[in-house]
Amino acid sequence: VCKTSLELGRQMTGTEIEETPWFPAALSTPHYAFCNFVIGMDADEENWPNAMESIRVRLERRPSMRVFALSQDRPDGWWASLPMLQLTPSHHLVQMAWEGAPVSATVPLGEHGQLCTQTAERESVAEFMVNQFFGMSETLFRRAVRGATLQSDHMLFRWSEHGETIGAAMLSSTEGCLGLYNLCVLPRARRCGWGSEMVRTLQLFALDRGLPLILQCDPSLKARYSVLGFEEIGAMTGVSLRKWQ
Repeated sequence: VCKTSLELGRQMTGTEIEETPWFPAALSTPHYAFCNFVIGMDADEENWPNAMESIRVRLERRPSMRVFALSQDRPDGWWASLPMLQLTPSHHLVQMAWEGAPVSATVPLGEHGQLCTQTAERESVAEFMVNQFFGMSETLFRRAVRGATLQSDHMLFRWSEHGETIGAAMLSSTEGCLGLYNLCVLPRARRCGWGSEMVRTLQLFALDRGLPLILQCDPSLKARYSVLGFEEIGAMTGVSLRKWQ
């Protein structure tokens, strides 16, 4: 999740990635939470006050900045100190992992799905994703997210039927795993089995490479992914200043 978030943030125009001794931070002139965040805390007890001060300074520069706390962060439970900075939880996601064979039969990727490698194909997938997730957002923001998705090094997949895009997903490759992000299905095609088919074909894609598949989802979707063989491995909580929630 750290690599995926930083790579997308890096591609947003006007965004800088700052590497501190305790965490990486994305800071951007547009005050979008999408490209203003801290993630991946790694600090020891001795340097913990310095890490917190570093977050405070960045909040003064970017009040819209979000801080993402992961179960794998160090020190354990560090986010309990965030109310000191007037930060409160804005959302919570469950982290899940799958490793092994799909729990039921699936179709080959090529039958409905496609790994998009050509620029025009990736543009089409990026546009589809933005429409599903940010359809009501302002034009400049939609354009920025579309460009970041297109320019990132993440793999983009498209599922179609009769030439129409039905669904799309993003895979991020990191050392030792594949991360599944931005899985989305056309509204009229939801609850028809497309989402499960998409996940199962991506499970085969990961299996062919001998890698586990990792994702973050809303707690309400935990049972659905459990049926597909995923197991809970942690959590991610986003916190921000109350006035920006």
